[in-house]
Amino acid sequence: MSLGACHKCFQMIKGRAVVYDNNNYHQDCFACENCLQSLDGATFSTKNGLHYCSKCNVDMFSATCHKCKQKIEGKTVTFNNAGEKQNFHEGCFTCGKCLKPLSGQSFVPKGNDVYHCTACS
Repeated sequence: MSLGACHKCFQMIKGRAVVYDNNNYHQDCFACENCLQSLDGATFSTKNGLHYCSKCNVDMFSATCHKCKQKIEGKTVTFNNAGEKQNFHEGCFTCGKCLKPLSGQSFVPKGNDVYHCTACS
């Protein structure tokens, strides 16, 4: 018994199919566009109609923290410094002197990507 054509390869599906967003896929076809890991039962994201596993989604589409240079998963603090957009992990955007978190607080740029809270400035 055929389950219709696969939404990815357009070949007929015989046996088990993966159904996502009312579309049928071969198990091997329902995979991350980047690493080809199966997405059947996995957490994934869709960008422009293409599916990505969680790791590839972070690696390819997440901002890089200006301080620690690691990819940011979750909340991003964004700051424009002289027209340059800088992204930080919430825990990385801290006072350069007392290390108090600066997210949502007043701060003063001190040059060379160092920021101080108003108490330390």
